[in-house]
Amino acid sequence: MTAQLAGALPDALVNRPTGGSGPPVMLAEITRTEPRLEVRLLPLTLDRAGPRPAGLGPSASPAQQWLGQELRQHLPGARPLGPTLQALLPPAGGAPRGEAPTQATGAVAPLPPALQRLVDLLPTPAQLSQPESLRQQVQQSGLWMEAMLGLAARGQGPAHPLAADLKAQLLRAADQLRQGGEARPAAAPPAPATPANAPALPALTGLLEGLLKRVTSLQLQSLQSFASDEPGNSRWFFELPLRSEQAVHGVFGEIQRESPTDEEPEPPWSIVLTLDIGDLGPMRVAAAARTAGVNVHFTASEPETVARLRQELPRLRERLDERELTVTGLSVRQGEVDPEPRPPGTHRMLDEQA
Repeated sequence: MTAQLAGALPDALVNRPTGGSGPPVMLAEITRTEPRLEVRLLPLTLDRAGPRPAGLGPSASPAQQWLGQELRQHLPGARPLGPTLQALLPPAGGAPRGEAPTQATGAVAPLPPALQRLVDLLPTPAQLSQPESLRQQVQQSGLWMEAMLGLAARGQGPAHPLAADLKAQLLRAADQLRQGGEARPAAAPPAPATPANAPALPALTGLLEGLLKRVTSLQLQSLQSFASDEPGNSRWFFELPLRSEQAVHGVFGEIQRESPTDEEPEPPWSIVLTLDIGDLGPMRVAAAARTAGVNVHFTASEPETVARLRQELPRLRERLDERELTVTGLSVRQGEVDPEPRPPGTHRMLDEQA
């Protein structure tokens, strides 16, 4: 990968003090993929050895202040992936899948090819039930796009498949909409501005902007956790869109790595998935891997779902045993589950210091 600066670096990056013995830390956010890759560089100081104030007052570090400002910019317009992608699909008996309904009655406009591909490649619940497929979908959720590109550029990891990455596909679709609205080939006559296709472009642009803000806000909240949690503790937040027979859904996920201790020499890992699919109702799945073994706990809102899960526990234990995993706990309980949880510690939208 070859990177070239398109303009002069701002003074905030050139003259900023580095501090410490290591190189300066900067954040690179990809803002466009076509017709060329565009990256925004930002200073980021993550001193995890210093104090970690909970608020965003004057005592907060520059990194925490910047994260709070960015979150205030993205969170209000962020739209959940599942319902928003579902809005791109016509109702039953309407237009063919992959076409966006316009405000005119019965009229549809084709999706940009990049967005059409994203809709076509949405995984199914059965695919996410397979460990390797789930790992791949989490990796391609957009959360680690810039980080994996950076590792690949330094030869420390494989080239990240941008074609399959969720954030890259959304950026590519946004670029296609911009190019379609900015210029057309000379040989192609301009499309008439009829009521059938005029509302399609702004409607799709708004949907794409909300989807990109959602992915970016989850990246920022994960970075916020890295900047504020205790050393050795890290959390990552992501959302996976998937398509069932009924509709498109979103699975919210949180991965956490804890600090090793004398009792746990290996860093404990855990993952929590929150979903609401079909007639199962809201459900939360929490799995943790520790030195002693693996434990999995289910929480469901519906009594029928609790009964079904309890019937499947012996089969789950057998599958874990087949993978030579020591099972230390399996349980199912009934309880309230928020189908759209918010990452803990999310910054408030109003800053009384402003």
